[in-house]
Amino acid sequence: MSEDRDHIEELLDEEETVELDETELLRKQIKELNDKILRQAADAENYRKRLIKETDDKIKYANQSLIAKFLPVLDNFDLALQHRDSSTVEVAMEGVALNQRVLIDLLEKAGMSKIETAIGDPFDPASHEAIMMTNNPDLPDNSVAMVVQNGYIMSGRVIRPAKVQVNKIN
Repeated sequence: MSEDRDHIEELLDEEETVELDETELLRKQIKELNDKILRQAADAENYRKRLIKETDDKIKYANQSLIAKFLPVLDNFDLALQHRDSSTVEVAMEGVALNQRVLIDLLEKAGMSKIETAIGDPFDPASHEAIMMTNNPDLPDNSVAMVVQNGYIMSGRVIRPAKVQVNKIN
């Protein structure tokens, strides 16, 4: 009987050792998986931060190339102001007209165009903003009587409607 008891105790000790080894193995696997999850979470956080920084930089510098294209206009104004004492009104007006042409060319290259509005054109609320009214019998009813401020379109979208006076006949 004593032999059987010793044999049973040996088997129990072996079984406990096997259970301890399996438990230790499972603990190691859990630790490795936790470390892997933490690394992946850190990588994801770093990726998120990098995307935020890249997006912020894109927003911050989005207009850089457009602004650089405006610099010649600014240079022309600086040049004109340097010679303001020796300029006549005609020369100054030529400089303003030149700057206007450079600016218009720049904006047209960027896809912007003027909303062509003439006196007598029908009022169009999609491209005109009525800011005043008049009663002129020489013009059709609900037509443009005066263009107060030009409007502009960019790539088919109105970016600023033309501000107009509208003719209303009673």
